[in-house]
Amino acid sequence: QPKANPSASVIPKASVMVIPIEGMITSVGTQWEGSIVDVIAHQLNEAKETKSVKAVVLRVNSPGGTVGASQEIYDAIMRFKEVSKKPVIIAIMDIGASGAYWISLAGDYIFAHPGSIVGSLGVITQTFDLTSVPKKYGVDVRTYKAGTHKDLLNPWRKPSKEDDILINKMLTTVHNQFKDTLIERRKISKERAKVLADGRIYAGQDALSEELVDELGSIYDAIQYAGKLVNINDPKVIYPNRGFRDWVQSLRASSFNM
Repeated sequence: QPKANPSASVIPKASVMVIPIEGMITSVGTQWEGSIVDVIAHQLNEAKETKSVKAVVLRVNSPGGTVGASQEIYDAIMRFKEVSKKPVIIAIMDIGASGAYWISLAGDYIFAHPGSIVGSLGVITQTFDLTSVPKKYGVDVRTYKAGTHKDLLNPWRKPSKEDDILINKMLTTVHNQFKDTLIERRKISKERAKVLADGRIYAGQDALSEELVDELGSIYDAIQYAGKLVNINDPKVIYPNRGFRDWVQSLRASSFNM
């Protein structure tokens, strides 16, 4: 009778799951794949339900996106940490700015490369100015509305003073939400947050000096740090199931092998 192999085990090895947050952050998806909000929520749930996963590293490479989608992902990460008790470490690659940095604030520890682009803590909205088009091209638009400010940001007319007040009030409210999150998560004063959150961007090295990130390092360093937090040396790294995207990649791979 053959002896059992003492090194063989059916117990999954304790691991760190790496979840990418890439591209524009928006709640809009496609017919083939959900929005980044849906995908991240699903992947965090997978990390929560997979017992062998002891920590999560979010690999951030995004210039930001819409406010609501960024807040939704931030809340999902905070909820994940509270329910699962698993730490979340952030690794900023080329860029982690604006809404992507807002999301990063949910992490327990933030890594960035010395040359990563970090920051852009501000809020912006833009619209075209088409008021010269009617005179130049003889093309105009008629607007019918019920509600004085229903055509706010209408590019075919000059904004009124009240329009400017309303838009700036909205932007200021959201900007204050961003600053409040910065103050709470990075433990900095209100006065300092006002300076740091003026919309400027920082190289990763400068972001470290300003305490916007915790350490300069790579995704490898973030994984090793996450492992140490949960007492795993050189942890196994796994990635979440990406559904349709993984199916397409496997289909391509099989077609090349035919």
